[in-house]
Amino acid sequence: MSFERDLVDKCIRNVHKIKSVEPIDFEFDDFFDINLNVKNINIEKHSQDDLIFYNEIEDVIFNKCTDREAYIVWLLSQGMSFKEISSLLGISYIHTKTTYNDILNKICID
Repeated sequence: MSFERDLVDKCIRNVHKIKSVEPIDFEFDDFFDINLNVKNINIEKHSQDDLIFYNEIEDVIFNKCTDREAYIVWLLSQGMSFKEISSLLGISYIHTKTTYNDILNKICID
C-alpha cells in the first residue's frame, strides 16, 4: 500500500494535535447501575479519519522501515522537531531530515 507523500507528511506532523477522548471517571460500583442519563461523547469525524489514516501509515512503516526509522516517525508524530530529534538521537539535523525523506520514499508514491 502506498500513500501520497504530502498527505503522509502532514498526517505524521499533525497527529499529536488531535484531541483524544478523556476517560470518564466513575466508581466501580456505578459501572453496573442502569442510568438513563447517558453522556454523549462527541468525536469529530475528521479526527477519527486522521487517526485511522495514521494507524495505516504506522502499519506500513513497521513493515517497511527499520526500528530507528519508525522511532523517528513516532517522535515526529509526538510533536518533536527535527532539531529536537537530532539532539535526542545524537545525529545531525541533515541526517535526521534525510532519514525522514528516505522513510517517505519507502512508503509513498510521488
